[in-house]
Amino acid sequence: MGFKLLGDGAGTVISDHRGTTVVNVVAGATATTATPDSNDTNIRVSSSSDLTLDIDTNTAYTGTITASSASNITANGLVDGATIVTKVAGGATLNTTGASALKLTTTRLVTLEATVAADDELDLTGSTLTALTSLTAHVGANGILTLDTELTEIHSISLLDTKGGGTVTLGNLGSVALNQDITVTANGLKGLTIGTIDTSADHSVTVLATKMSGDVTLGNITVADDAGGAHTGLINVQVSGIPGDIGLGKLTAKAVTVNAADAQGTVGGSIAVVIDADTATFLGSALGQNWLNITAAAKADVTTGSAADVINITGASIVGASAVFTVTTGLGSDSVSVLPGAGLTVVTITDFDVNTDAAVGIGTLSASINSAVNAAEYLTELKDITVNASEVILIANGFVEYDGDTYGIASGDLDCGDGDIVVQLTGVTGATAATDYFTN
Repeated sequence: MGFKLLGDGAGTVISDHRGTTVVNVVAGATATTATPDSNDTNIRVSSSSDLTLDIDTNTAYTGTITASSASNITANGLVDGATIVTKVAGGATLNTTGASALKLTTTRLVTLEATVAADDELDLTGSTLTALTSLTAHVGANGILTLDTELTEIHSISLLDTKGGGTVTLGNLGSVALNQDITVTANGLKGLTIGTIDTSADHSVTVLATKMSGDVTLGNITVADDAGGAHTGLINVQVSGIPGDIGLGKLTAKAVTVNAADAQGTVGGSIAVVIDADTATFLGSALGQNWLNITAAAKADVTTGSAADVINITGASIVGASAVFTVTTGLGSDSVSVLPGAGLTVVTITDFDVNTDAAVGIGTLSASINSAVNAAEYLTELKDITVNASEVILIANGFVEYDGDTYGIASGDLDCGDGDIVVQLTGVTGATAATDYFTN
């Protein structure tokens, strides 16, 4: 059954038709692009199996369609503050034009495919999509898609702009009760903003953003801990080569990977990226500043670029455990600081340059390590090899040279273990003043 809504109409149409319902919104004879019509007629089709809304040029639809039994919804054209309400729809296809705004109110919609043409907009903010699991969006150059609402069941998001230049803003994705992996794929967009991304224990979150031409901003990403409070699952954020800035919230999982290699903007430029994991790999921006606060219970590799990067490390959180960090900061006046954990924290900085880098924040160097003999005993325990006193140069208390590297040791005693911090500066020799290399 079809309905034709002509010109600047209003009122309410009610039907109990059981087949497909097609609503055609047609402009009046005097409507133009500059002075389009606006039709506010409400439609109630309680028994229709499918609903199609076709909106002609030079007009917009602003009313409410209630299609309680429709299993599929299609909307084409300019919707200006319209609302579609359905109870059982499983899928929706939107091909909107102009500056469209639409509210979808449905508790069972599973899949949504939206196409926003170049220079057009679609704002779905205010929609109720509590069952949505899959979103596919095609956003043309300079197009804008906004879906800033809670999508607690979603786990598959594909955002495409093959010509480059579209912008997508999404609200919070998933929940810590969602029993699914979450994958977000964004290709060719100008900008991408997403709220929080959450899933349940032992699952994964993957964000793949490629061929972007602007900024990427992601909120906190969390894979829930297990019942005992241990981290689970993995997070994989691939944003390599992006020319814009990259903003990331707190990333919490058993294993976390962030790949922003070859990015040109900042990573955590205004708010630090926070990683809380057992193991982590962070490949930062090649050109822009990286600001990272990282806690790793076991192991982490951090690589940054040519800007003045800031890296704050917190070590092993478990008594009796050790956390090993490898840091390569690249060029620039970099700053690294280390806070002790409950266990042993060992940090190797592969390219420290005393002429450009700030002294490493390590706390108070150990007064107990006050001789080459004491230093050799400590290094023997640390490295699980025999280190002789004749191989060690004690520069100052807790500040030693061994085997072509320089070490700063913050320890309350001669035992290598819980609460200690050891920072190894690879290839650094001939040091004299400890304060040039390590600071409180």
